Amino acid sequence: MIVSVVDGDPTVDSVLVRLGEGDELVVERLEDLGGELGEVVRTLEQLQLKRVHLKVLREGLDSASGDMAATLSGLRAAAEFQQRTKHEAWRRGIDAAREAGAFRGGRPRKTLDLDVLAELRTQGVGATEIARRLNVSRWSVYRRLKQLDGAA
Repeated sequence: MIVSVVDGDPTVDSVLVRLGEGDELVVERLEDLGGELGEVVRTLEQLQLKRVHLKVLREGLDSASGDMAATLSGLRAAAEFQQRTKHEAWRRGIDAAREAGAFRGGRPRKTLDLDVLAELRTQGVGATEIARRLNVSRWSVYRRLKQLDGAA
């Protein structure tokens, strides 16, 4: 069976499922095999395991010519480098944000205005109703009420 993925078919996985040993896959560009380099490498490895013949038209690659092993090795190294570089850049960004005080980690917390909370409490509104009105958890209301009682 010859399968062609010329127009960047977004369902390469569905094509891979149908392919078996001895089949041939023809793609226009290497990037048709995945959105990122790591995906392309994984797809190439799957094709290699299934013993599927691959032709990449634009790059002129053909698994029958024997140069595919060297290409795959080079792509693996490039994918690892890309992943490492991305991670290091992400790490530097997080560290810079922390130093600037803009990133503490975790999910953003809702702020609960203590003045509003104190006003509702003096009106006799219960913790459950305060939580509902302010769209916060009842536990958050109890924690802030304890904070108010400690300040008094």
